[in-house]
Amino acid sequence: MQEKGQKACELFEVLREKLTRIRIEDYGELEAEDERRLDALLAGLATSASSAPIRPLDVFNLNYSSGVSSVGVMVTYLIVLLQFKTGGNGTGALGQ
Repeated sequence: MQEKGQKACELFEVLREKLTRIRIEDYGELEAEDERRLDALLAGLATSASSAPIRPLDVFNLNYSSGVSSVGVMVTYLIVLLQFKTGGNGTGALGQ
């Protein structure tokens, strides 16, 4: 599965490079509607490329959204731990 994900990322990058080359070389030859569509497509690809995944230990992709989600989980877990710790006479929130 990891190899397929890596291959998809590589193909995505090749696609972005080829479309950018088309935009530079053939931009004046395209019709106005095609130029607009190509610009919109490249803008979307640029947004995706800016959030290209980091591959920690080549185990999984870590992009912006998964990073924010991971931080949210850690903060939530920390809040829960702090609530149990401050639950009274030192025995925790569950201890009576």
